[in-house]
Formats: sequence, structure tokens, C-alpha cells
Amino acid sequence: MNRQVRTPGRAGCRSDGLASSRRARSGSVARIARNGSDRNHTRRVPVDARTTTMLMHPIGWIERDGDRRRIRLEASHKDGLAGLGGFSHIVVLWWAGDCDDPRARAVHQVPLPYAPDVRSGVFACRAPVRPNPIMTTVCEILDVDEKDGRLLVRDIDAFDGTPVVDVKPYYGVTDRVRDPRVPAHAGEWPEWFPREGTGLMPGEK
Repeated sequence: MNRQVRTPGRAGCRSDGLASSRRARSGSVARIARNGSDRNHTRRVPVDARTTTMLMHPIGWIERDGDRRRIRLEASHKDGLAGLGGFSHIVVLWWAGDCDDPRARAVHQVPLPYAPDVRSGVFACRAPVRPNPIMTTVCEILDVDEKDGRLLVRDIDAFDGTPVVDVKPYYGVTDRVRDPRVPAHAGEWPEWFPREGTGLMPGEK
């Protein structure tokens, strides 16, 4: 039960039958810049969401070494870890590069592997196939190495080499709600985040 609850179709492009290529980070820039615009524009100005172009660079990547799970930051970002050691958990935003192609980005409904005969819109589930394949995982912090720019976490449901988009501290006051409502197919899931963390599905590496 925990395995299904922990990673409902999140690690690879499998929830709609798409093949997974398991692309490594390869220093890539997330392919989110689609329309022509001034990418160097940093002033806060009104924007038209229909024509806005966004350009993202990974801040680091996932390292899976045996039983150890680390987030390795680019050297230019390691100073951003200051103060993070005071938190127990983080929210990691990562890029599902296996699903960064036109076909996967065009998928809007998927069958749910943990709910037979149920199809869901991609905005109502955590499938990696979506217009912008940004995923989130809550991770328990085991160690923060500010000098080396590394975060040791309990587990994460992302492949080795996965680009990391952002890391945010987990705040109970903003990230937890009282009596959340969920669909019937999720009604029997555990109430709390599993102590062992969120990892890959069986058979995934």
C-alpha cells in the first residue's frame, strides 16, 4: 500500500504508457522557453500570461548512491543553503526530463495506476506527463553541507541525475491544512507523510 501511495505515477513517463528515456541532467536548461521575448527583462512589469516566456536553469541535481539520496547544488547556488539546517523537511521541485517532449506535454488525461478504471486530468494527479513537467517531493533532511553545497535527504522519487528546479523549506503553517478533501480513490491513503519518505516505485532505479 505504501508503495502505491508514495509514488502515484510520478517517477517516469509510465502513467499513460509513454516510454521512459531516463535522461540524465547533461547540464540542460529546462526547455520551457517557447515564445520570443526579452529574457533579460528583470524589472517587475505587467505581463500577459498568454505570451510570457520563462527560462529556467537547474540549481542542482539528484544523486542516488546506494542507499544515500543527495541533492547536489551548483557551486553558484550553495550559499542559498544558509539557515536550512534549522528545518526538518524541504519541498523539492524537480524536472521530469523523461517527459519533456511535445507528446508528453500534450497529454491532459491519464489512467491512475493506483485506482483501476479511473482517468484523471493531469492537474488532478501527480503524473509527470503535463504541460510543464515540474514535480514536487517532500523530503526529510538528514544533513545540510553548506560548504560543499549538498543536501542529504531520507529519500526522493526522482532518478539519478534529475535536474532540481528549486528547494523550499517545509512550513506547517503554509504546507498543511486541517481536514483536506480528496476523491474517493484516495480516501484510504495514510493521513500522514510516511516516515520512510517518498521513493521510487518497485523496479525503478
